[in-house]
Amino acid sequence: MDQMEVNRRMSIPAHLRQLEDILWEFQEAFSRHGENTPPIRERYRHILAKLYHEVKDMVARILENQVIWKSQSPWAPESSYSSMESLQQALILLVLCSGVFCEVLESFTDVPDCQNFFYEGQEPLGLASNSTANICQHLQGSYHYATLYHRLARVPIYSAYILEVSTTSRPDLSSSSWYLEPMLGGIPQKDMMQPSNSVMQLNMEDVLESQAVNDDYRNSGYSRGHVNPSQHHSSASQLSTFTYTNMAPQDATFNSGTWNQYENFLKDKILSSCQQTHVLSGVIISGSHPWEGKWLRERVNVPTFYWSAFCCVRSDGSRSAEGRLGRNTSPFDVVTKTILELEAILSKDYGEQVLLFSGGCQ
Repeated sequence: MDQMEVNRRMSIPAHLRQLEDILWEFQEAFSRHGENTPPIRERYRHILAKLYHEVKDMVARILENQVIWKSQSPWAPESSYSSMESLQQALILLVLCSGVFCEVLESFTDVPDCQNFFYEGQEPLGLASNSTANICQHLQGSYHYATLYHRLARVPIYSAYILEVSTTSRPDLSSSSWYLEPMLGGIPQKDMMQPSNSVMQLNMEDVLESQAVNDDYRNSGYSRGHVNPSQHHSSASQLSTFTYTNMAPQDATFNSGTWNQYENFLKDKILSSCQQTHVLSGVIISGSHPWEGKWLRERVNVPTFYWSAFCCVRSDGSRSAEGRLGRNTSPFDVVTKTILELEAILSKDYGEQVLLFSGGCQ
């Protein structure tokens, strides 16, 4: 580092030098030296309301100190507002994920232990959107499954997991103590936390904004439906399924009836016949905004359907896959679907070409 560079660095406040170091470490994410190659399109990342002005001021300061500068690339957005918004989102992601607090991920592939929950390590295509967050569900020092969470509907689009032998009974845990995801609320904590945690209490306004909580379901007429059921896991992972980022409103008759029968079928029939079974279980939301579809307290969307797909890998290397589609209203029918049929239904509802098992399990 030459003397001119040393002088420049010393003139910048310490926290901005630290930010410059982070940006340099992740330099491949940014265009440099007027490069005009097409950028990778990234989806919008939510900024908590209380952080917006703080981040906007921070960006203005690092622009002024020439740590970064506005792009002259023809690919840059014409709107200075959208350009600034994108920069703010990128910086928040870099700052939060430069340390160990990365349970909410840019991509499931960022954490190999989370990537392993997907068949061949490849997450589904076509279900993520500007409104979803990738959560690698972490509790008591371990990752247990992966969830694609819809921030606006406040329900999981799906959870991905490996089917396990259930070794214990359902955990005795009051619904008021079920876990929440601190990272969705901007709290840099890796483990999911119970609402009574003092850190969660101090930031409850942002937590409430970012996800569903117990009061959303209270006296609603709907059960707290596990998307990834606890009975599909060993004792180490069962507790981790009791988080509101793994819950969606489910008709109680459907929950305890036809859908429960399908979950038992996976546990009692499929588990024993496969060396490993990868499961994707999710919902089809009835709308992304409170004026679309059915909602609990204008906060949590009530899905029209639950769906599930499993890929069975046998010891001889052969594979088979199958899907189910269950109606969350009477008559609560659960219909067997091929993976291609289920993908076609999801593609129609979510507006993108959906591929559930990108590794080819059909």
